[in-house]
Amino acid sequence: MSEKRLRELFGLSPAQQIRHWAGPDPWNGLRLDNKVEISMNAVLRDADCNIIRMPLFMKPCFGQPLAFARHGGQQPIFHPKFGTVKSRCMRCQAKDACDQIAKARLTATSDIRGAFVRFGQAGGSFGLKNPSVCPTAQREFDGLVAALISHGGFTSINDVAALTELDRREAERKRRDAEKKRLARRKAIKRGIFVPEFLDLLERERVQREFQLVLTTSCDGLPPNLNRMPVQSAQITADVWFVRECKRIRGEKINPSSVARALIERWPNSYPKARFNTLRQRTGADLDRVATLERHIVKGFKEPIWPRFDLAVALNELDAVTPYTP
Repeated sequence: MSEKRLRELFGLSPAQQIRHWAGPDPWNGLRLDNKVEISMNAVLRDADCNIIRMPLFMKPCFGQPLAFARHGGQQPIFHPKFGTVKSRCMRCQAKDACDQIAKARLTATSDIRGAFVRFGQAGGSFGLKNPSVCPTAQREFDGLVAALISHGGFTSINDVAALTELDRREAERKRRDAEKKRLARRKAIKRGIFVPEFLDLLERERVQREFQLVLTTSCDGLPPNLNRMPVQSAQITADVWFVRECKRIRGEKINPSSVARALIERWPNSYPKARFNTLRQRTGADLDRVATLERHIVKGFKEPIWPRFDLAVALNELDAVTPYTP
């Protein structure tokens, strides 16, 4: 909430800032760091009281004339538990520099200076809190607000710098969140909890193996369980590879029965439950065929027909293909 509120306040126009800091509780929704110290010499303003150089400061109230007029200076506040205590402005480590800028802005033109003097004569901040004692304080304060709005307000290079810093913080937070999600996804997959994108990756691997097997059936010197294999058997063999890998990653038992059940569960339209016994008998041969494909090297090639599936490499590929991005 606080950073969102900071973004809103730093993004206000000069006139909008005047209106905001005229309120009785302009810090509502903000958590501000009170440890940053800024000296008066570190802030440079131009002839129109616009800040043209200063260190990055994540307090949008800095130098705001109405924040000073209503809450700043030596104005302690009453705390129900601790009694009279220093106000937020009195505790601020950048108080002197802030007061200097705010006072300069409250005397930037004769209209603003006159309105500020009349507000002080009517009771100032004390008068706003005690209207029965100072009945004209609110009216004169409204006149000061009107004079500042008529002037147009003041700009600060810090506003742009603060928005840039907030963008950097948000990007870094999203990067950290993305990294946590990426690591959580990896851990889940290694535990056998497959997210859809990992199943998609396995499916791409399955399709590649099916295609490679179809091409290989025309090669010479193949082992008996691959030689003259019907082309339509390539899909079933690739499907068996798919469910075998899922079981291997999950640490489950791999045998013809368990693989047949997994085929039925994964692709019920292709492998009807009523044909379980036939499928179980066939699956044993397909498991042997998968093992052959992962070790047999066709003459003229350096690698087996099917490379062994490397989970670590696959996870790296998954991160590259479907990363968590800010």
